[in-house]
Amino acid sequence: MDKQHFYVSVHGRSVLAEQGAAPYELVMYCTVGQAREVQQMMEDMQEHAEDSFLAYTFPWPDTPEDDVNSQYTESLNKLYRKIYEYGTAETRQHLTENKMLGYT
Repeated sequence: MDKQHFYVSVHGRSVLAEQGAAPYELVMYCTVGQAREVQQMMEDMQEHAEDSFLAYTFPWPDTPEDDVNSQYTESLNKLYRKIYEYGTAETRQHLTENKMLGYT
């Protein structure tokens, strides 16, 4: 399996093979299939974000805020751990230094 660099924007929800195609925050070195896996995780995370938005738009008084955010937070933590797994040394250092892996 051939590995290559992919340029990741969590904020922009993109994984691109071309460095100058869009702004990015992180770099992975992985296979195309692994890059697709990260892209799918971002799409899943977007769904959780939309669910959280709806919960705040139409709140239920008995639903704690932590419950509303938990699925999104869990998805984001898994995403950062996967990016760490495939990331370059610089990406791993950035994620570790900024405590972006969902645990301390």
